Amino acid sequence: MSKYLIQITDYSNNQFPLLINVPAWGGPTWQSIQKGWIRYNNGPGLIVDKSNNNPFMGNPYDMSFQRHKHLYICTSTWGIVLFDFLGWTDANDSGRGYLINQWAVYADSGPLGWSVTG
Repeated sequence: MSKYLIQITDYSNNQFPLLINVPAWGGPTWQSIQKGWIRYNNGPGLIVDKSNNNPFMGNPYDMSFQRHKHLYICTSTWGIVLFDFLGWTDANDSGRGYLINQWAVYADSGPLGWSVTG
């Protein structure tokens, strides 16, 4: 199991942290560390292979399939996507993503940056 402290930077350069838990078995989960930036405080995640956008397709023995995967942060629907979150063996150091308008409270919706801080 791996836990990652992620710093999200929105379009206006506001920053807020999320804790991402990616277990060896089962789906990822997330938790908002500072309440109020986004509409929800925690929930499940979904890891999606970026090459075909279908988490149930692909050959698990093909290492290119394992190389770059998006992380969708969800409740009943997704609200944040972290592009290329998972690399070959672990989370990438940083990347880009997107926050939808329906999830934004104090954070600005639209493009965002993310980085692993712990």
